[in-house]
Amino acid sequence: MYIDYVRIYQPEGSEMITCDPPGYPTTEYIKKHMNAYTNPNITSWSKAGYTFPKNTLMNDCSK
Repeated sequence: MYIDYVRIYQPEGSEMITCDPPGYPTTEYIKKHMNAYTNPNITSWSKAGYTFPKNTLMNDCSK
């Protein structure tokens, strides 16, 4: 699959294009889990050697 473009919709006056929005340091997270993001043969967190990341929707945790 190839992606030609990505369109981002944001409220006028609060536009932000970054990999590290306030409260969500994404770049550092990816660096800590590099093999999961760079090896196309890894198809699950357990195969990458990690547990599934917790989130506020499923795990009742804060950030």
